[in-house]
Amino acid sequence: MINWTKAGGLHHFMKTYTPGPKVLEIGGGLGGLCRTMADEYKSEPIGVEYSQVNVDLGNEISRELEMPEFLQWGDASVPMNFENMDAVVAFSVISQVPRTGHEMFMKNTFNALKPGGVALFEDPCFFCTPEEVPEVKSEAFDINAHMKLVFTKEEFLKLCTDSGLEIVE
Repeated sequence: MINWTKAGGLHHFMKTYTPGPKVLEIGGGLGGLCRTMADEYKSEPIGVEYSQVNVDLGNEISRELEMPEFLQWGDASVPMNFENMDAVVAFSVISQVPRTGHEMFMKNTFNALKPGGVALFEDPCFFCTPEEVPEVKSEAFDINAHMKLVFTKEEFLKLCTDSGLEIVE
């Protein structure tokens, strides 16, 4: 299992803040990354998750660990009201948002960031053809219906810049 807090951009970004940054995680799952960011980096994370089951289970885990409840229900393809965040992170999320919600997803990201804020995206389905997307089995819902919605690099960069984000490599 990859520990995202130790990998690449997120670890580097988190270490530049003292105390930790305010971070919005879109697609927070069961809140593991939020708990790690709060514990390891003393950040102020908020996790938005579209599955109410995940929100309930994740917050139950947080309570058992005597940590705050980081998760709340939300849908990244409709307007969200977050602002003044140092960062927005989304790991393996964009490919699961239907194409009709991509523009709103990016606007939510842009609107949540404070000036100079950073958006960190990772997705296994970026920049591959539908034939190259791995087959994923899930009993919870038909994830394959979402995973096939992929971008060319040019499409993704245009979506970012059209939403007001600046690309930094």
